[in-house]
Amino acid sequence: MNTEYFTNKLALVIEKINDNSLNYVADVLLYPPTIVGANSTEESVKSVLGGNVQIEGLSQVSAKNVISELKLSLGYSGDYGSHPNNDYVGSGQYKTHIADLENKFKPLLASATKISSFTIKDGHPFYPVFWDFAFIIEANGEAYVFIGSSSD
Repeated sequence: MNTEYFTNKLALVIEKINDNSLNYVADVLLYPPTIVGANSTEESVKSVLGGNVQIEGLSQVSAKNVISELKLSLGYSGDYGSHPNNDYVGSGQYKTHIADLENKFKPLLASATKISSFTIKDGHPFYPVFWDFAFIIEANGEAYVFIGSSSD
């Protein structure tokens, strides 16, 4: 999968979610792939996020779980004191962008030989407050770490 279009579209969606937000910042990244080789899933995560990261709760999930978590997280509406750009989230443009993201992500997920979710216990690159997710997608000998969270 050519991840460049997906990551560029994802960056645009995140920028729009964060624009005119109130006490709210979303961060979502699909990291460039690393070679799986003889690495365990945990070793692959550490090679991408850094050797000091500690993960737990590693469990195999389906592609549907990844898409569902992405849509649920990016659709988070918050409350009166902390929320994303509510003029964007839920709008027609937002729905078009999310459908486009899903369509561009599906080929990678469909080619995956293993998809795992995990929790970052220590060394999280973001600051999760309202929601967070972390997945590693192994496909064609490569491992893609896909993480996101939102904070205030």
